[in-house]
Amino acid sequence: MENSAENRIKYIEQMEDALNRCTEVLTKYEEALALFRDVQDTIRSLSTYYDSLQWRADFEDSEKGNLPPDLRCGVLTEDAVWNLLTENQELAIEMLETAAEILKKA
Repeated sequence: MENSAENRIKYIEQMEDALNRCTEVLTKYEEALALFRDVQDTIRSLSTYYDSLQWRADFEDSEKGNLPPDLRCGVLTEDAVWNLLTENQELAIEMLETAAEILKKA
């Protein structure tokens, strides 16, 4: 590859674009990671509720129509909380795998 001024300028511009894109992505990741960390206590609360006798009683009351018809109760569907807990765990695993790949290449 010729090391002309034009080629050097193009390469510097490409690297500048790469720097800006990576900076933007890392900033968004830091913000998302902070939100992810902050919601973990709430996820643990949902998990505790989902595994409780109270959830089972609430679920049964919902099935029997004993709850107000306008009550938002997606938490009482059998899949909503389970799917959330599974997704949370899968994201945590993906973060670990990504971190391991990054550290191997460092």
